[in-house]
Amino acid sequence: MKKRLGFTMGCTLLFVLLLGLPAIVTAAEKSPGILSFATLPQGSSSYAVTVVVSDVMSRFSGHKVTVEPVGPPGKFWPLMESGEVHMGFGAIITTENILKRMKLTSQTSNIRAIGSGQYTPNVFLGRGDAGIESIADLKGKKVLTHFTSDTHNRTVALVLDHYGLTGKVTELKITSPPMVYTSLTEGRVDAAFFSLSAQAAEVKRSRGLKVLGFPEDVVNEISKKEPSLMPYKYPKGFLGLLDKDTPTIAYRLILFIHKNVPDNVVFDLMKALNEHPKELKAGFALAAEYTMDEIPWETTLPFHPGAIRFYKEKGKWNDRAEVLQKRLLAGK
Repeated sequence: MKKRLGFTMGCTLLFVLLLGLPAIVTAAEKSPGILSFATLPQGSSSYAVTVVVSDVMSRFSGHKVTVEPVGPPGKFWPLMESGEVHMGFGAIITTENILKRMKLTSQTSNIRAIGSGQYTPNVFLGRGDAGIESIADLKGKKVLTHFTSDTHNRTVALVLDHYGLTGKVTELKITSPPMVYTSLTEGRVDAAFFSLSAQAAEVKRSRGLKVLGFPEDVVNEISKKEPSLMPYKYPKGFLGLLDKDTPTIAYRLILFIHKNVPDNVVFDLMKALNEHPKELKAGFALAAEYTMDEIPWETTLPFHPGAIRFYKEKGKWNDRAEVLQKRLLAGK
C-alpha cells in the first residue's frame, strides 16, 4: 500500500512539473536577467549618454540595464558577439571594419540593429593661451587627433585634408577621453579633435577654450567623400561652454543588441526610450537622440525581430526595410 501511494505521489509530482515546464521556459524567455550596455570609459560623452539611456530603460521597460564601461567598440564588440555583454553602439565605418577584422559578415554575426542612437559631433578644441583663433592657426601646432575609433580617424583625416592641414600639424594619439582634457589643461598639447564634454570646463577656466566647428557647406563637401558624415549644431549654452550655436561635423551611432535577447525585451526597451524623451533630455541633452523613431537605414547588420515589431507598430516598417533586412540576412 505504501509503495503504491509513493508511486502515485511520484507520478503526480512529475505530472505537475511537466505541466509547469512551459511556464518556466516562458518566464525564462521573458526575463533574461540583467542586461549589460557596453560603452566608453567614464569621462566621455558616450559614457554619460549610456548612463542616462540605461536608466530610462531600467525605469520604464521592466528590465534592468547596467552600464559596462569596457572601452571603444573595437574592444567591446567581441564581447557582444560572444554574449558577454548584450548591448552596445557603433558607427558605420567602425562596425564595418570590426566585422572585417573578426572575419564576420551580416549573415554570420550574432549582433542585430535596434535603432538610431546619438550623434557624435566633433570640433577642434583649442587652448585659449595657444594663440588659436581659427582652424588655420592649427598649422604647426600639437593636436590630438587619432582615437580608437575608425570613424573618428576617418573624420579628422577628411577635415585636415579639406583645410590643407594634412602633414602640417603634429598629430598625436588620444589614449582615453579624460586624457584629452588633462593634456589641454596641463599645456601638453595645443588643440584636440574631439567631442565636447563637461571636462572641457576646466580647460576653459584654466587656459581659455576656443571651440572651432565647421560650417554646413564645408561638412556637405566632406560628406561627398564619406556619406555617413553629416552637419550638426551644438546648441548655445551646451554644458555652459558655448555662447552661441556652433555648427560642426558629426556621425550617428546605431544601437545594437545580441540576437538572443528575447524579442519582447527588445520591444520593451525601444518603447521605453520612445515614450520618455523628456527623461532622456533631462539626464543629458545628447541622450534625447535615442528616440527610436527613425530606422537606421545605413545599418550593415540585420534588424532584431523585436525592433521590427516595434517599427511595424509605429507604421515605419515598409518594403524598403524588408528588402534591406533580406539582403543583410543573406550576407550581401
